[in-house]
Amino acid sequence: MSAIFRRKWLTFFFVIVFVGAAAALMGDFVTGNSFRKIVNADPAGIKYTGAGSCATAACHGAPAPKPLYEGDCSHAENTVWRDKDLHSKAYTGDGGRRGLTTKTSKDIAAKLNITDATKSDRCLNCHGLSGFSTASGGISRLLLKPADIVVKGYDVTDGVSCDSCHGPAEKYLAPHVDKQWTQKQRTAMGSQKLFDQFGLFDTKNLKFRANVCLSCHLKIDHDLIDAGHPELPFELDGYSQGDWIHWRDKGAWFSSRAWAVGQSVSLRESALQLGERAKAKANPGLVLDSYRQLSAHLVMTRQVASAVAPELKDQIDAQMTAAHKGWSNPDEVHKAMQALAKLSDQIADKLEAKPFDKVLTEALVRGVAAEGEQTGSRGFRSAEQFTMAMKALWGTMVKDAKPADGQANMDKIDGLYEPLQDAGTYDARKFVPAARGIAALFPGGASLPLPPGGPIQPAAVAAGAQPPAKPPEKAPEPKPEVKAPEPKPEVKAPTPPIAQPVPPQPPVQPPVQPPVQPPVAQPVPPQQPVQPPVQPPVAQPERPPEPGPAGKFIFCPECGTRWPSDFKYCAKCGHKLPKLPE
Repeated sequence: MSAIFRRKWLTFFFVIVFVGAAAALMGDFVTGNSFRKIVNADPAGIKYTGAGSCATAACHGAPAPKPLYEGDCSHAENTVWRDKDLHSKAYTGDGGRRGLTTKTSKDIAAKLNITDATKSDRCLNCHGLSGFSTASGGISRLLLKPADIVVKGYDVTDGVSCDSCHGPAEKYLAPHVDKQWTQKQRTAMGSQKLFDQFGLFDTKNLKFRANVCLSCHLKIDHDLIDAGHPELPFELDGYSQGDWIHWRDKGAWFSSRAWAVGQSVSLRESALQLGERAKAKANPGLVLDSYRQLSAHLVMTRQVASAVAPELKDQIDAQMTAAHKGWSNPDEVHKAMQALAKLSDQIADKLEAKPFDKVLTEALVRGVAAEGEQTGSRGFRSAEQFTMAMKALWGTMVKDAKPADGQANMDKIDGLYEPLQDAGTYDARKFVPAARGIAALFPGGASLPLPPGGPIQPAAVAAGAQPPAKPPEKAPEPKPEVKAPEPKPEVKAPTPPIAQPVPPQPPVQPPVQPPVQPPVAQPVPPQQPVQPPVQPPVAQPERPPEPGPAGKFIFCPECGTRWPSDFKYCAKCGHKLPKLPE
């Protein structure tokens, strides 16, 4: 009897333990703790104080930067943010664009049945002060409750203000006044504990910086895109420069590190977004957009991984192969993208500890330069990331190594922006030859072809990209066989005698038309050989942008960098940008 009782008791005990463990694991999964190694958790119970708490002249509201820096502080950070940073206009808008009070925002809200964009949780998540959330496994913004904010220093019209990027200030506001307090805490406890215990988000840590930027610059719900909200390009180094920047980055080779970390974190978030959209069976066009964005960062990050962690590059390829093979099964794509996100984050961690120098930066320059043809053939987004990558990496070389051909090569890289004027008119046949020219400036790198498959058929686009470069080399070969077109320019009459009797009379001999159709050269002569291939590539790239100024670009008169027309200042050199003619 006692033995039976003992067995029952043990059985009951093990059931309880098993259920408890399962509940704990499920709790971790639901709350996002399984992703703690990937991204940061929200600090609990720390309140947000708003931009007003940083605006006094003695703190960060001085009218101009003080000549003698105290640590990293110029005392004018709040002033620079208010006057030059478009984040401060995220709510009110800048010149009638971007903000929640604009006509564009009202139109988007109407399509989503949102009564007022200025009061909508979904819109204020990124256009106003918001918290930092990791509950979904990725990174996103979370609208704050009134109890989370010290109302005295908060104004919703401040847009994306201090606490949005630096974390809730209630606990660090007073102590961080002491010189070097932040640096001491950062050294003593590390970035994660500094955030968890004090709420201070360490943007000096480049992975953390990329996390907070991408929480808005990439995490945009697919129905918002459907309603007209633009997809936002992002490159960490380029977006960390300009006269709106209110901090100083120290040390040589910083920009190449920032670019590399930014790419790996962007790949992580692109993978999570693609997986979510695939699993939710979102609009196929949006899934394709996510894949294009993923491809853009994937090509770049694989070059980084090859330089610092080759074994992770192979694992990335394995997950992409799995996603391509299971593309018709959303669950398979989601599973592969979750694994890819974790691999991307491991690369970011390795980069944070990796010393960057001239040798590594030069290797990245050569490797990325070799990807011009692959990126150009995969569409506008990949070509755009290639261009920004070359700008960032070669810009680092110019600044920190000062090569003799620095500016000359930079001018040629800037020339890549010409075929990138507009996503809707992007033509791979124009971009790829220009990218080949850049590769010739930096020989020695090797392109890393992506695993075959997926929704994009780069071979088809690349075929459209080849003709401009091939005619000079191969034009003489096909011409002897197709000599019929040569006399054609004189008069159309010679065509019937020179060509066989079949082609001139398609109506009379329908059976002969099948052989004529396979060689695409037959329909080409009447319309100049170049024009027929132009149409497919234009259809291949991403969806054209919404009409209006948001789809147009201008060049900085100072450094030549291309920016959207609603940018007021060049984020590269700080020069004021010209207005686009009406």
